[in-house]
Amino acid sequence: MRTRKLFWHIIPTNLLVTIMALLAVIWYSEATTRQFYINSLTSELTSSIHLISPQISNMMMAGTESELNSLCRRIGQESKIRITVIKSSGTVIADSEEYPANMDNHSNRPEVKLALHGQIGKAQRWSAAIGTKMLYVALPMNYKNNNQQAIYILRTSMPILAIDQQLHRIRKNILAGAVLISMLAALLFIIVSRRLSRPLEELKIQAERFAQGDFSFPFTSPPLSSEVEALSSAMNRMAKQIQNRLNTIIRQRNELQTILNSMAEAVMVVDQEQNIVTINAAASRLFGIPTYKAEGKNIQSLVRNLKLNRLLEECLESHKPISGIISFNRAGNEQFLQGSAASLREGNTNLGAVLVFNDVTKIKRLENMRRDFVANVSHELMTPLTSIKGYSETVVEIIEEEPEQSKEFLKIIIKQSDRLQAIVEDLLELARLEQETENSEIALAPGQLLSVVTASEQACSAKAKQKGITIITNCAARLTTNMDSSLLEQAVVNLLTNAIKYSENNGQVEITCELCESESDKEVAIMIRDHGPGIAQEHLTRIFERFYRCDKARSRKSEQGGTGLGLAIVKHIVQLHHGRVRVESSIGQGSTFIIVLPC
Repeated sequence: MRTRKLFWHIIPTNLLVTIMALLAVIWYSEATTRQFYINSLTSELTSSIHLISPQISNMMMAGTESELNSLCRRIGQESKIRITVIKSSGTVIADSEEYPANMDNHSNRPEVKLALHGQIGKAQRWSAAIGTKMLYVALPMNYKNNNQQAIYILRTSMPILAIDQQLHRIRKNILAGAVLISMLAALLFIIVSRRLSRPLEELKIQAERFAQGDFSFPFTSPPLSSEVEALSSAMNRMAKQIQNRLNTIIRQRNELQTILNSMAEAVMVVDQEQNIVTINAAASRLFGIPTYKAEGKNIQSLVRNLKLNRLLEECLESHKPISGIISFNRAGNEQFLQGSAASLREGNTNLGAVLVFNDVTKIKRLENMRRDFVANVSHELMTPLTSIKGYSETVVEIIEEEPEQSKEFLKIIIKQSDRLQAIVEDLLELARLEQETENSEIALAPGQLLSVVTASEQACSAKAKQKGITIITNCAARLTTNMDSSLLEQAVVNLLTNAIKYSENNGQVEITCELCESESDKEVAIMIRDHGPGIAQEHLTRIFERFYRCDKARSRKSEQGGTGLGLAIVKHIVQLHHGRVRVESSIGQGSTFIIVLPC
């Protein structure tokens, strides 16, 4: 329904009422005035009848109709009143305006009929003889005719055109006054309506500000009326309460958002149609979805995972908490999530569900590493132990019969014992390094990389000489870093030993030290390159795990073998120096191990 302003409710209605009241007053005043003039004129005509009736009666008794007609004309001219004498039969015997012979029988005239019944006859009608509207008054009169009482009707009349003209002038004056009064009333109504509507318009503007959340300007109404003042006070109280509640809601929302964003767990809230309502920062990072793009979108269009969708659907259908492990590939890497879904309800109404995800990828990988480590360490320990046990039993049986063979077996036992001892020592060394990494117990001091590289080269020179391998060193004396020289030397020796082990005879190994500068900091890199068989790409991410074997054939190619812990030890030593280590390799192109340390 179309609504109008208050102005259009007040002005037309009140103006219409005023005009109708004025018209009623005009009509009543005109009718009253007209009736007053008619009554006055009727009284004047009645008085005139009583004044002239004696003369007319004498003339009627004398029986001189011509003189009677002359008398009526003379009196009519003097008094400006038309006088008519009518017999009881209705025949006109005298008239001050017309010849009686030319006039019709008047017995059917209303005023004559009333007079014949002994009443005062009054009538207003159009006179065809004169051509104007007339007021007639007729009275019955007695006279003696041949000593008998006879009745005649004496009628006087006067035009009422003057009354109409006077009433017309009065009507014009009244109408002019009414128009003026209407204009003044309209102006007054406009002023009043503006005074009434202005505070209401200001209230409307302020209410719109309140609706937009702007409560900084409270409404102050002029002292127009107690109702408007009470309304403005109620609006101000309402605005204050709304502002307090909004502040509470905003504070609670910010607290909730802060809590959600500070949580390590990924949290998502979806409605009954599986559209995302809220997503925290952890979920945005986990699924790679910007928050502004996620809200309002269907979760299946953003996260395409069958297990997650089944988990959510089961929760929405059963209204019970559901949990499970969800796996999916992201950027080529397998990721594991511990997902939990709980129904979001308000009374008996199901509003949606809350999803909480914990990234358990590292835990899964650690479990796999632990499992692999147990399997590998068991294998690595069982191999020498099996050899030691087998050869020991054989020696016991043949030591007297075949002393030379027993001597060879004892050498093998000693060799396997040494290998077993090396594994245990590396495990203990790795445990010590892990403990120092956790407790940050190592003390670092500035030192030259050249001294570490030179010491490492000397430590590995014998092994290199056995295979005819040349070690080429390129390291400037100016390159320094904060280090524990013995630990860093151990890391370089481990890498250099592997490079020599997996290089072909009469080959070469390069050790290069470089300064790496960036906008934020400076770093030094130690690069050890061999020209061996190389490492496949799928093994590069796990090469530094304990007992991880890329290729059994490659790892067993050297007769010296290895403990499988050397690269893990290198990784922990580099971490103790706040650095990082990586490998670059491809099949048939050799491998380059790079240690990067801060200056």
